[in-house]
Amino acid sequence: RFFAIIAHDLMSPSFAIPELLGIIMSDYDSCTDDEIKESIAAIYKSSVQICALLENLLTWSRSITGNITFSPASTDIVKLFDSVHLLNAERIRAKSIEIKNLLPSELYACCDSHMIETVIRNIVSNAIKFTPEKGVIAFEGQYTESGIVFSIKNSGAGMSEDIRQKLFKVGERVSRQGTNGEQGTGIGLLIVKEFIDRHGGSITVDSGPDRGCVFKIFLPESKT
Repeated sequence: RFFAIIAHDLMSPSFAIPELLGIIMSDYDSCTDDEIKESIAAIYKSSVQICALLENLLTWSRSITGNITFSPASTDIVKLFDSVHLLNAERIRAKSIEIKNLLPSELYACCDSHMIETVIRNIVSNAIKFTPEKGVIAFEGQYTESGIVFSIKNSGAGMSEDIRQKLFKVGERVSRQGTNGEQGTGIGLLIVKEFIDRHGGSITVDSGPDRGCVFKIFLPESKT
């Protein structure tokens, strides 16, 4: 069931590339520059979708087979958020999204920095995807008695309870189009769950139709 979903999600962008290239090749002399540019842009978009899917699939498969080294060390989570924010700056600007950074100046945890940055990157990417033009995404975090908690909240359309229950389950289709037609497969959230579990942490999702979404992550035993 899982591989059927993957095959389906690969099929659409994969078929689009030869189809568009065929049109350009057969009608090249009669195509305008604008038509060629539109086709190239569509080919690029399909290529990006395929690469993102394959990268996530490879990361997830390496994780569940134990082929990713787990190297926890004292890490400032705020710096990971800064890195992810910078990486997504253009996507945020393109949708005129307001980022409310409510994180403290420092928020240390004993964690694998690569894994937790991947967690943050996937959730922030989803938040951007489902946040409308001129929407808001908020970052929050704090220490607790047994570790740290940080959250990523968006002002998007939210999700139904049925979809929320399927988010971290292998073989369940949770792919939805973003507010600007962005595509996704849900594999990123499988990676998120796998990496959080490796830390002995937990992740919760609070959402509902028309009330946005909050992903909250707990990591045990923070260290400074």
